[in-house]
Amino acid sequence: DWRVTARKQSTHTKLFQEERERPVVVICDQSASMFFGSRGCLKSVLAARCAALLSWSAYAHNDRVGGIIFNDQQLLTIKPGRNRKSILQYINHVVALNNELSAETSASAPQLNRNQQFTLALKEACQVIKPGTLIFVISDYHKLDATGERHLNTLAKHNELVLLRCTDPLEKNLPTGGALPVSDGDHTFYIRGQDEGARKVLSNWDEAITNRVEQLSRNRDVNAWELNTNLDFEHQLAEISRQVSLGASSR
Repeated sequence: DWRVTARKQSTHTKLFQEERERPVVVICDQSASMFFGSRGCLKSVLAARCAALLSWSAYAHNDRVGGIIFNDQQLLTIKPGRNRKSILQYINHVVALNNELSAETSASAPQLNRNQQFTLALKEACQVIKPGTLIFVISDYHKLDATGERHLNTLAKHNELVLLRCTDPLEKNLPTGGALPVSDGDHTFYIRGQDEGARKVLSNWDEAITNRVEQLSRNRDVNAWELNTNLDFEHQLAEISRQVSLGASSR
């Protein structure tokens, strides 16, 4: 600033920061595997609450907000917009798919669809999301396959990607009591909690999913967090918000 410099007889500069809208897209999983919870709430409810709060938080920071919601049979996309109508449309779709979840509807979905919907949602994100977007992916990541990983890597190249994995204590550690009924929507069988073999299989399965998500985080400098159905939701999301800057301009 030459005028101030001349008057003060010392160098003064002005710094300007460009104000830019940053699109925020929240991808929310409402598939059959999310219809589970042993304490607190279902994983599907945890994901829905998280999607709603992230959307309103981004709106409060004047960001444009959109989303992708999917279950075992449907895939819905809301383009980012900076208005309450877009957010309410997105949240209404989340609520609608959440309300459709039940053991009966989960069993009626074709097995092929169940295995592919997560991958198709990520493919849709690669096609419609513009570079510089803040992307939240809320899921249990049970259906994450090699193709899905490639889509996540593609999204991470030109966007800020945050992976939020919904978990439940029972998925990590079986109680040592009696037999537990387990169903995939088609078949029901029983697991004995004191069976060391069953406990080991469950532990290995959960560890494999955790490692897959963490590997993505390390390879692409992606933020990855766990949301637990048994813990206070607001406290968990507040901790994540301290690390993820909603409302910041894209870099």
